[in-house]
Amino acid sequence: MTDDQQNGNLLDDTHADTLGDDAAHGNTPRPIESPDFDELIAPVELPRRRPPLRMVVATVVAAIAVVALIAAIAVIRPFSTVRASDYSEGTKRTAALQKQYEATSAAIDDALGFLYSQDGAYDAAKASALKVQATKLRDSATGFADLKVTRNDDVAVAYASYQRQAIRFAELSTNLAESAQALSAMTDACGSTPSGTIYDDDFTAQYEQYIASCRTSTDALGKAKAKVVSEFSVTLTQSLDQMTDIVNQIKTIGSPNALDSDSEQMTQLQNLSAQLVDLDTSAGAINEFQDKLRQSRENADPSTLLKKLNAVLQEGYDAQSNK
Repeated sequence: MTDDQQNGNLLDDTHADTLGDDAAHGNTPRPIESPDFDELIAPVELPRRRPPLRMVVATVVAAIAVVALIAAIAVIRPFSTVRASDYSEGTKRTAALQKQYEATSAAIDDALGFLYSQDGAYDAAKASALKVQATKLRDSATGFADLKVTRNDDVAVAYASYQRQAIRFAELSTNLAESAQALSAMTDACGSTPSGTIYDDDFTAQYEQYIASCRTSTDALGKAKAKVVSEFSVTLTQSLDQMTDIVNQIKTIGSPNALDSDSEQMTQLQNLSAQLVDLDTSAGAINEFQDKLRQSRENADPSTLLKKLNAVLQEGYDAQSNK
């Protein structure tokens, strides 16, 4: 007997034993059933796993936000672009701003005309007109910020510099208007020193009266908001103090009518008299104040910065026009 035959007999014996066990237990052996092919290929329905409600809501909200953002950008972008027409509108406004500055500057000349003319005097109407022009300049300079063209960064920087200077000039103009009456009183009291000579018996008395009157008007200038005016008050007070000291020295020496013309005391009186002339506020301190006032106006003049702003606007206009 071959090995394969022996193995076959062993398998048959094992199968027979299995059948015998089933029979012994009263079980009827079942034949092996082959599964149906349609059952094998039929789809199996798997249990659905739904995402958490919060995740679903978050996803929907995020999707809506993205869509809204895209729509907003699409709508806003065309309106946020600075166009050539916006630059053109800006240059028109700069021309108007320059005219307003010139009107304000002319109003200063009118309100303070008494400083330059002996016949001039304080005019309340002119001072009020100066305040009106100063307010218009401030409002015009501030209103430029509402223009769309300021969305351009270069324009915004140039405009900010101009605005600061324009407001500075407007404040100076307003403060000068409020100081006009006090300045006028000062010119009346201090504008003309006594015309006598040291040979007049009332020479020192005239100067003492003049100094007292001028000093009273100077006190009001010290309260002025305009720095150039308040500083002038200090300068004028110093001049008056020097004049007082000189007058006291002249009084100590006495009348020149009792002195020899070649004496040392007579020489001292002549030198002191010359010093009083040098301190004459009508030709000295007031003239100095006029120079400082002119310098203050030039320092606050916004015209140069306005030209720079206009140049930036022109560059922007050219760039947009060439697109």
